[in-house]
Amino acid sequence: MLAYVGKLSFASIMLWYGSCYLCKISVLLLYRDIFPTRNMLVLTKIVCVLTFACAVAVLVGTPLVLNPVSKRWTHGKLPPAEITNATRMAIFGDVATLSTDILIFSLPLKSLFNLRVKWPKKVGIISTFTLGFLACIIALVRTGLDYTPDSSKEFECVMNGLEPSIAIIAVCVPTLRPLLYRKRYTYKVTTIKEIFSTKPSTCRTLVNPESTVDKTEDASTTKVDDAVR
Repeated sequence: MLAYVGKLSFASIMLWYGSCYLCKISVLLLYRDIFPTRNMLVLTKIVCVLTFACAVAVLVGTPLVLNPVSKRWTHGKLPPAEITNATRMAIFGDVATLSTDILIFSLPLKSLFNLRVKWPKKVGIISTFTLGFLACIIALVRTGLDYTPDSSKEFECVMNGLEPSIAIIAVCVPTLRPLLYRKRYTYKVTTIKEIFSTKPSTCRTLVNPESTVDKTEDASTTKVDDAVR
């Protein structure tokens, strides 16, 4: 029974890491569509590569840090060296998750503050796009609980579930308005080649068929405004 629970726990850890990093990639691709400026395109490419590298390191390193992997659920006594390696890998996973969260959700702040809209609307837009910082706070609390011996395991499990959930909400909130106004907005589909091209991508971009705004700084303002109005 303990071995079965250990296998489920290991599988849930891998799925948790996968869901978190998929959310990060989704946010970066969303940034490419809503903020189609040259600087943002370059920054999102760099951060996307960094995030992908962290994801590969965590998803590959976590199962391989103990050899064989079955040591995670056999509940036998591990050598001190393997315990140290597993602890270091867990710390790296927590640091990578938290640092990439902060980096990703900080990317659009400059563009958001430069929007030429009234301050009440600007505050609403900034609040929408910085919702991900709530996930950063939850990640910080969860990390502290992981290394606190007397922490509540139930509360720690709640934090583990909240972090990817808040991240998913942060990704979806800027694109919810078209669900209420389907006649005014359409979605354009792009290819993988277009996503990594130097030209702005149109995947998941909120497009008003009646508008012919070019993809400049003004177009970026229009898209962000329409996404959260």
